Amino acid sequence: MLLTIAIPTFNRASFLEKNLSYLLKQYKKNFKIIVQDNASYDNTKNVVNKYIDLGLPIEYERNSKNLGWAKNFEKCFKKCKTKYIMLIGDDDFLVDGGIELILLNLENSNPDLLFVKAFSTNKKVRSRLLSKSEDIINKEEFILKTILQFRLISSHVINSEFIKRVKSFEGNFAHLHPILISIRDGNNFIYINDEVVGCVANNSEFDLESNFSDVYVNEFFTLFRTYLGNELSTKCHLKLEEQMLKYYYPKLILKSRLGFIKNDKNIKNNFENTFKKNVFYQKNSHLFNKNTIMSNIFLSYNAIRSIIK
Repeated sequence: MLLTIAIPTFNRASFLEKNLSYLLKQYKKNFKIIVQDNASYDNTKNVVNKYIDLGLPIEYERNSKNLGWAKNFEKCFKKCKTKYIMLIGDDDFLVDGGIELILLNLENSNPDLLFVKAFSTNKKVRSRLLSKSEDIINKEEFILKTILQFRLISSHVINSEFIKRVKSFEGNFAHLHPILISIRDGNNFIYINDEVVGCVANNSEFDLESNFSDVYVNEFFTLFRTYLGNELSTKCHLKLEEQMLKYYYPKLILKSRLGFIKNDKNIKNNFENTFKKNVFYQKNSHLFNKNTIMSNIFLSYNAIRSIIK
């Protein structure tokens, strides 16, 4: 057996029910399942028991206390006994045919890391997938194709060999340590263009509590450069930064200005420190840092482009 699907969860029994229902429809004794419960006090255990009774071979553990999401992720990773592991958010799900598509590519190509696209669950779920076997691509092409979904653990299927090389899962990006190590040390990467992972949009209170630029700008790029600073070409680094500046950060800045997430007063400092060598940012820094009509038009335009992209 090649694949373990691990689901870290906490107090989201209704979402977990949907997640497991999609796994049940696709189960052909061809993958393992772990549900790591971070001390839920809702009916999570009852939901898990229901699907065990329906035939899903779930390895279930409830922590005696809430260990924090990063430690719960770490427990999932370290329990894996198959060659590949896919951590899925409890509020995500794999569309019908998704597991078959993933397994086909794992069996045929033996990748170091595989990526599948995600979509918001307010979109209609497609009844069939179009892809079959994808081509192997190099690490720079892979990272440029996937960077805009760096926060989503559910899109990545990781060779468990690289998990053994993780020294720490600390920080706000516990899932990124094995992913970035896979990119650093691996050679074979697969990008599946089909939308395989359904996700609930805006289902986290994290952005209401934290300055987004502290986490998604400063912390992310510090971690990214620690692992990949010397592994990618200068051109790739600059192109990747420009993608984030054009297609990822505009929506977050607008949300911060409009009060949909925490009012982030550290944007200028974090952007200046992180992108001080980026020509695109230096030419357009006023559009990111000053709340003007022109700035908001620029950010709105790029936020719309990111949705289309």
